[in-house]
Amino acid sequence: MFEYFGGRTNGIWEVVATSSSPTPELLLPGGRETQSVGSPDGRRFAVVHDTVSPSADASERVTAIMVYDRNNLALPHQVLFADHGRTVRSVSWSPNGAYLAYTLEQANGQSDIWWLEIASGATGPITTDGVSLEASWRPVSISSAYLPMVTR
Repeated sequence: MFEYFGGRTNGIWEVVATSSSPTPELLLPGGRETQSVGSPDGRRFAVVHDTVSPSADASERVTAIMVYDRNNLALPHQVLFADHGRTVRSVSWSPNGAYLAYTLEQANGQSDIWWLEIASGATGPITTDGVSLEASWRPVSISSAYLPMVTR
């Protein structure tokens, strides 16, 4: 998945590399979605969605995390509206697909890592130091437990 393809329409594109002649396909036109990341099972993908609220001024916009089911792209599920921060970026799926980790950048430029449970929409901070940049997941030795690894 990628955000655009050369001079083509802005949006989220995908190339399926299973054929001998892969062809890009536009999944989400419009250019308001960025940073697409596929779920571990490949059935869904998450994007950062640029909103127009609370202001049309780009410097005052907040972002949301949307989850799309590949079988029903017309009905996305908004799992987070970042009204408690300013910008969401660096979204990553947990290996079991139940959680997302994301970076929440505040208006003052500080950023922390947060977790988000897909099923319930529950969310909370992992770091609170204001200097955390992104997280990636790694398995631990406990069965079915995953911990995000934080980059500072």
